Amino acid sequence: MTIHTDSVPPLRTTSTPPPPRSRLTIAAGWALLAICVLHTVVFAANPFWGEWLAGPLRDTPLSADAATTFWALPASFVALGVMLSILIIDRGRRGDTFGLWLPLSMLGWAAVCLWIIGGPGGFALLVVPATLLIMARLIMARLTRRARRTRA
Repeated sequence: MTIHTDSVPPLRTTSTPPPPRSRLTIAAGWALLAICVLHTVVFAANPFWGEWLAGPLRDTPLSADAATTFWALPASFVALGVMLSILIIDRGRRGDTFGLWLPLSMLGWAAVCLWIIGGPGGFALLVVPATLLIMARLIMARLTRRARRTRA
């Protein structure tokens, strides 16, 4: 049996690092993912899992503690946060950034939630991915302006 190696494309042995804006976007995605994991770790060990999985929310009201913990864990932002963080990481790996709408929305949501709970809390951690996304967007805007000046 003869193997023809001329038809096999060569493997890339070196990769170029992503541009700074992409690294910031990727870091923002990982930061958001870490926040989601930390949130889950903090609330995962609770006595209400059996009560929730039995389905009382369909027929009878939960106790105040069980309802509060339910909205803090399985019904929280974590599932959407994980999906958003994967999207952010993927977009960063493709060399793209997000508009300012995303980080500003995250900051606004965090501010409102902190105001509602009336003190320090985990929502303040959202400042990290939001700031990284803002920085990535500002770098991209600066590079775009520079490229336009160079072409003109």
